[in-house]
Amino acid sequence: MPDPLTNETVFAFLQEEFGLDPAKLEPETLLVSSGLIDSFSLVAVMTFLEREGAFRFNPNEISLDNMDSVARMVSFVSQKTHG
Repeated sequence: MPDPLTNETVFAFLQEEFGLDPAKLEPETLLVSSGLIDSFSLVAVMTFLEREGAFRFNPNEISLDNMDSVARMVSFVSQKTHG
């Protein structure tokens, strides 16, 4: 079973891939809705989450409800990987 995904892990990825400053982000900061990342960047985030969580997204799971903030991502991956 993969290690649990944390806010810090996702923040580190966002900083490395997109130059976002984690000090200026909160777990509930809206990433897509606010324009901090675009739909193309979201694909990279999804690939990262799949790799870290050792799962695959179903097309119906790709939504802002699951992907618009770090907290939503971490919660979704946790539910996906730990039931």
